[in-house]
Amino acid sequence: GSATEAWAIDLRTMEREKIVPNGTGTVLLKITTNPTNGKLYLAYKGEDKISVWDPNTKQVSDLLTRNGLDNLMDVIQAIAFDAAGNLIAAATDGSNAGYIYKVDSSGAYTLIAGGGNKVITEDITEDPKTAKLEKAEGLMVDKDGYIWFSDGNSGTRKTKILKPGKNGYQDATIILVCK
Repeated sequence: GSATEAWAIDLRTMEREKIVPNGTGTVLLKITTNPTNGKLYLAYKGEDKISVWDPNTKQVSDLLTRNGLDNLMDVIQAIAFDAAGNLIAAATDGSNAGYIYKVDSSGAYTLIAGGGNKVITEDITEDPKTAKLEKAEGLMVDKDGYIWFSDGNSGTRKTKILKPGKNGYQDATIILVCK
């Protein structure tokens, strides 16, 4: 993406509100809506942060910044929400290692996949944090909490699913959809 400004438009009244001003040097990469509260969540390149726009107050606040993730994150690749209203974010670091985080409404985050050394050539049932992800992106979460994502570099990209276990994402399985 290369958008440098974003507008919220109320389709009932056609009122417009600029939520990301132009000229800030910030590039808006991803935008999604939290279905539980109607707020817009915006992921930026350049500032490497996730902000929240509240349609009731018309205010933007930072939910998570690069410093919030202990500088592990270089680029947010994708954002989506699970059915519980948690933000799921895919990010990469400077070496294209991939990470998937669960972020709650306070900005507290938990690494749920990636950061390990295990190359995924088949389904893995151990801790998904042992998995080596490469540039995880193209994220979506279905109604059952399964996180579908694309992983790999150009020419080796594969579709994978992070399937929650009995304890949610703590005992999840990574399923390789396309081998």
